[in-house]
Amino acid sequence: MGAGRELREGLLRVTCLARYEDWAGLAEADYRGEKLRWFGLIPVPPIGAIANLPPDEKERWHDILFSAHQTAGYLLYALVALHIAAALKHQFLDKEPEMQRMGVG
Repeated sequence: MGAGRELREGLLRVTCLARYEDWAGLAEADYRGEKLRWFGLIPVPPIGAIANLPPDEKERWHDILFSAHQTAGYLLYALVALHIAAALKHQFLDKEPEMQRMGVG
């Protein structure tokens, strides 16, 4: 497997991980009287294992998952920057028609 494919798979995995951590981290929203909604429209049910925890345990898990979600976000930024840098390297240093292949230029 090439580095490009591994990078694309990493982008996908980190994106999925961040979404799940977001959902799990906000599972206690219903406990605070708020309804979790994606894009402010679509109601999302809480994750039962987290929603049924005592309030202090929920808060602890919220802090853990928020930190993991924030770390995944920074990792996603780094992977996107690496992906862009790799495309520019192929285009300008290796003289491969990467931008044309993607429909740009």
